[in-house]
Amino acid sequence: MTSTPPPSQPGPVTEAGPTPGREPPPGQVWRLQDEAEQATGVDACPAGWPRPQHDGLPLPWVTPVLDRVAYWAQIHGGRLLACQHEWLCQVCGLGLPVQALVLANTDGELVTDAGLHRRCALLSLTVCEGLSPSLLVAQVTRADLRHKGHPLAEQPDASWQRWELAPQVHASAPRVGTPAAARLLEPHRHPSPAEPASTPAHLPTPSRSRP
Repeated sequence: MTSTPPPSQPGPVTEAGPTPGREPPPGQVWRLQDEAEQATGVDACPAGWPRPQHDGLPLPWVTPVLDRVAYWAQIHGGRLLACQHEWLCQVCGLGLPVQALVLANTDGELVTDAGLHRRCALLSLTVCEGLSPSLLVAQVTRADLRHKGHPLAEQPDASWQRWELAPQVHASAPRVGTPAAARLLEPHRHPSPAEPASTPAHLPTPSRSRP
């Protein structure tokens, strides 16, 4: 991200949105965020756990933040690409174990096209009312994912890819809210070095729906 000395902590993300009529277009927000971080050495939404908060809700690593405003409905394109190329978690930005969790719609298409730690999947399902209760949850490796029906390339493209579950994984993936899905989301199930063995007992309850 930047080669400057260790940055100071970013300020709190504000509730106020951008000036009406002056909101940058989606493809520009995250680039402006990167430019600001290069100039100041301050990461507005750093990787790590627990997540920084905005209006009482945890900020995913791939959510753009510009001038202390969170753009919930947008995705940071550069960070999503890093998640795909480097097998990083879309929520905390840290490395994933070989087997990670993904959320997918009923057609097998992944939500946000990146993997999750168990704690991060559980957090997302707990606080984001915008996630459909019909979603599927699956434990996958890269070999279990497809792009346009084909296995993921060893050398990914320079642009992000639309990921879907391989047919056999899609067929067996349980729906969120079922006992089988709950077992996959258990915080003590095979934790990895990148994922602490414990998950906070209390997760914040959203005051209103977010994407």
